[in-house]
Amino acid sequence: MLVKWNEDRIKAIPKNDGMGMVILAPGYNDILDTNWAKCRDRVLDRIAKADIVEEWTRIPPEQKEDYPITQMENKILYAPAKLSDINRPRVMEVIKETYHVPTLNKWLDDDLRQDVRLMIMKQLVVVDKGNEDSNKVALAAAMSKVG
Repeated sequence: MLVKWNEDRIKAIPKNDGMGMVILAPGYNDILDTNWAKCRDRVLDRIAKADIVEEWTRIPPEQKEDYPITQMENKILYAPAKLSDINRPRVMEVIKETYHVPTLNKWLDDDLRQDVRLMIMKQLVVVDKGNEDSNKVALAAAMSKVG
């Protein structure tokens, strides 16, 4: 599931099964659907405030069992979206708002659209420019406080 964290800090969300946490970096994150299903109810208030934005895609009802989490709205069934579910030009906006390098690398491996792949590579360059030593030290300090 694509999940956007709208704050400039890392967010750790404990999973309901007590088996770890889901970590959100600022911007878009690509979270395993099963992991998001295990922590989503803990952040419903943040979703309602739009601090956390989820991306959903429409699916036929017969596919409901294929997903660990779904949502019904106006008799239309939705499941967690992947980058490939998002159409142009919006997909370009999503990429520009992604700063998590592992997410960008995953999308680069998965997405076959050439213009999207080019945009991902450009965003990786932008993110890398921000990875100066002072930023890496600050990030390491912030990550050490998570947990």
